[in-house]
Amino acid sequence: MAVLTFPSITPDTIDFGIRYNTQVSTTTLSGIVQTVELPGARWLGSMTFRDLTPEDSAALKGFLMRLRGSSGRFYYGDQSHTSPFNTITGEPLTVEATSTEGALKVSPTNGGSGGVFSIGDYIEVGSSASDENRELKMVVAVTGTTQQTLTIEPLMRRTDYIGLDVRYTNPTGKFLLTSDDQARWAVRSKAKLSDLALEFVEG
Repeated sequence: MAVLTFPSITPDTIDFGIRYNTQVSTTTLSGIVQTVELPGARWLGSMTFRDLTPEDSAALKGFLMRLRGSSGRFYYGDQSHTSPFNTITGEPLTVEATSTEGALKVSPTNGGSGGVFSIGDYIEVGSSASDENRELKMVVAVTGTTQQTLTIEPLMRRTDYIGLDVRYTNPTGKFLLTSDDQARWAVRSKAKLSDLALEFVEG
């Protein structure tokens, strides 16, 4: 099934964040707390829509039906920060090298050289039309200028990301619904306005 693009309808509220995957244990004798960080940190979120017009409601209903519960996938990102704070040129960038999976060295592919990423900017890695396995990352530290090393969170899940595109305008990841029963809505019959809520996680 093809990955879908989310309809261009603005939710009334959006919650967006990340869930890390850790195990915490406390020894019974000494009370020492041990924490083990496991792979698999994932973005997650929820959104609510109120007073949808029949046209917008129909677009969202059709989108939900096409997802077929949690089996479908769609592209989405943090709508509160859709472009870098600074002016960056040279999109898409290219992943040139890496020191660790959490530090990507990127450089322009279209001759651009202006601007440096800021902490909190988002990027997507693996964004070509044929690559549906894109990953959404947040920049948490930057070194360099034209050729920048971006420290990112969460870490890359895939291993073949050298040479992939890096985009920073409206970056998105691939998401799925958290349950199969979200294709439902509430309607105020006289006004024909609908309310709808979704919960989703990176997948």
